Amino acid sequence: MNNVIDFQSARIRLRSNIKDPVIIQDMLDNAYDPCNPEDVHDYWMRENLVDSLREGLTFTYTQDYNFQPNFSLFSDDDNK
Repeated sequence: MNNVIDFQSARIRLRSNIKDPVIIQDMLDNAYDPCNPEDVHDYWMRENLVDSLREGLTFTYTQDYNFQPNFSLFSDDDNK
């Protein structure tokens, strides 16, 4: 069964001009049609958004954060 051709993938590659089968499969998994130019645009916009969020969300785990809650509001009679 190794010589079976996936005609759907081959048709999509020819019609969409997207050569990477991983991108085609990711688009299909996320309900995008690789042959529809609007879906391709929306997919790339989503990918760019995800990449920009990854770049903007860098955390420094070596920095210490001190949290000191103010419990005086719970015991103050004026705030009830």
